[in-house]
Amino acid sequence: MAKLLIDAMHINLGRWLRLLGVKTVIPENFDDNYLLSYSKRLKLILVTADKQLYQRAVKRGINAFYVKQDDVAYEIAYVMHLLRKKISFSYNNSYCSICGNKLTPIGRIKAKRLNIHSDLLKRYERFLLCKHCNKIYWEGSHWKNINRVIEEAKSYERLLDQ
Repeated sequence: MAKLLIDAMHINLGRWLRLLGVKTVIPENFDDNYLLSYSKRLKLILVTADKQLYQRAVKRGINAFYVKQDDVAYEIAYVMHLLRKKISFSYNNSYCSICGNKLTPIGRIKAKRLNIHSDLLKRYERFLLCKHCNKIYWEGSHWKNINRVIEEAKSYERLLDQ
């Protein structure tokens, strides 16, 4: 699977792609020259909304996607279409939105050992743990919005696949 390097205009998109199982680098330095050299050195696909940066990347032989800033659901569908990957969420295939490392599914017992609040342990059965930054995820009230955006992205996906 291809790895992506996200520019400053697509940080939100990068976090969504991580959730959907796409290995995505969101650098701390967003200088154009840095993005170009970093993506070339590590053979990453540069995702940018900057037309000039995209053109510079292509001229240097760097694989790049020009993705206009739009509705995030459309951006997700467009990038996944370019990657030839179907949009789907899997507990076994997500990356941390904070640091980009692989998430590990855990149950209530492990979550309890990690000091998850007892109210959360009562309400939710499944959790995801980032072993790198120790962030823990669960399907809280925000999950309705996540599912809505994923479903919207799938609608765009169907249009793009025609």
